[in-house]
Amino acid sequence: MISTLKASIGQVHSARKEEILAAARLRMAEKGYASTSMRDLADDLGIKPASLYSHYRSKEEMLWEIALQCAREFHERWQGSIGRNGRL
Repeated sequence: MISTLKASIGQVHSARKEEILAAARLRMAEKGYASTSMRDLADDLGIKPASLYSHYRSKEEMLWEIALQCAREFHERWQGSIGRNGRL
């Protein structure tokens, strides 16, 4: 029972992190990194700025996570194109 509850809480936390990251990715793409504040992100999500810090320590941490996501997406697409054609 407790392990099921912990797993459920973990899934909610993970889903919220993804929601925050998606909002950060969109705002940073539109306004730029320097012009994006944690308060802006919190307002976009309808939460308090302090809530963001329970998921990410800083805006910079979010940027690194976005960069990793982009690199993974690029790699998956690149691998997919090699898989279909057997070459680049």
